[in-house]
Amino acid sequence: MAKASRKSLISWIVTLALPIIILLIPTSEAFTSQIRTFFAITLMGIAMFCFDEMDNAIAGILMMLLYIMTGIAPSGTVFSAWTNDIPWYILATLLLVNILEDTTILKRIAYHCIIWAGGTYTGIVFGITITAMLSIIIVPGTWTSMAVAAITLSIIKSLDLPVGKASGGILMAACFGFHIASGFIYSPSGIQMFLDMSKSVEGVVEGSLNTNFIDFFIQDLPLVLLPFIMAFLITKLMKPEKPINGKAYFQQQLKELGKMTTNDKKVLVILLVLLVYLLSNRWTGWNMLYGFLLAPIICYLPGIKVGKVEHFRKVNFNVIFFIVACLSIGTVAAACGAGNFIVNIITPMLSNTGTFGFLAIVFVFGVIVNFLLTPMAAMSSIAPLLTGVALGLGVSPMATTYAFYLGLDQLILPYEIGTYLIFFSMGYVSLKDFAKTSAVKMAVSTVFTIAIMIPWWMFVVKIV
Repeated sequence: MAKASRKSLISWIVTLALPIIILLIPTSEAFTSQIRTFFAITLMGIAMFCFDEMDNAIAGILMMLLYIMTGIAPSGTVFSAWTNDIPWYILATLLLVNILEDTTILKRIAYHCIIWAGGTYTGIVFGITITAMLSIIIVPGTWTSMAVAAITLSIIKSLDLPVGKASGGILMAACFGFHIASGFIYSPSGIQMFLDMSKSVEGVVEGSLNTNFIDFFIQDLPLVLLPFIMAFLITKLMKPEKPINGKAYFQQQLKELGKMTTNDKKVLVILLVLLVYLLSNRWTGWNMLYGFLLAPIICYLPGIKVGKVEHFRKVNFNVIFFIVACLSIGTVAAACGAGNFIVNIITPMLSNTGTFGFLAIVFVFGVIVNFLLTPMAAMSSIAPLLTGVALGLGVSPMATTYAFYLGLDQLILPYEIGTYLIFFSMGYVSLKDFAKTSAVKMAVSTVFTIAIMIPWWMFVVKIV
């Protein structure tokens, strides 16, 4: 039997064995048959997500169908995530990214940042870090990472860099810059999506898990230092084989781009107006979804016409179906009582940890869980439970989600997080170098979170 076939067989055996084992556990007054069935179906779904033997969207649809067929929850409850804002935020983000990729906006930003930083290897590393951070402001959302990875790859190729320390360092700087920035730059399809997953938990006050650009930035302000710390460490860990001085080259490339095209200007204006709309949410209270959906729609209007049919056809709808399936886990757990069952078991175990200890445990737990589950699967299945425990201990669900979110951003191997895998798949960083730099990031982030972020949440912004 081929190695791949053997691996596939083992994956399916584990996937099917998990629900069977759960279904063999006797029920009780607390552990009802509905809760047992929920855990059996959910564990099978998560196993399918992890082993990737079936497309995640198809696996998610199967999981939701089984919730309905077994009577755990009605279809209106299971499919209620489609009426949530999150799928529509993601659709808008994916469409905007496709439109942005047909412009020179990000490339211009990257060239300016690199020239400003000196054009040396260190300058390129810091310049691409800043570019990656700014990209989330331009199009807030996880999937902007695809555009950042593409721009970084074009820079590496234009410098004619081989696979090695230099190219790997530049790629990892972009990767870390983007992902760390998502911890302090607000995104409705990023941090807000994870906060929304806990809103169905009993005891959560309406509006207590909402944030915005300005509040989120203030709440996580110290994290601004982390991308630059990692950029500095990359220049030491991933020293180039020979000196690089590309300032003149990037100045020439910027000159060759010429003036911004009319389409570039139209897209830039639309994105800036969207940014202003999102920033003003703190005072206007207007639903940010309106701006996110209107921005790509405007791109298709007569007289503007920067949006093309191809842009919409390129949207990865599998991502949206997968996320809706993940959202359904929390909704169904609340409906059948599975969430409260777990919370009632865990809360007494953590009752003496205190706020600081609890948040530190949540962060470390996120790091550990990320080796087993994707961040989306972990957030949808575990975050609501942690929120329930936090409420029982008198700790803020928002701070709990932030700590778990930061923990889930730590990894060693690229398979653990899909957007990290995008950068690794560019082919210019070895697995050894990826693992080494990621391990350093994990160590630095752990110290940073426990020594700085948790005290910041507790004593400065006081969100705990």
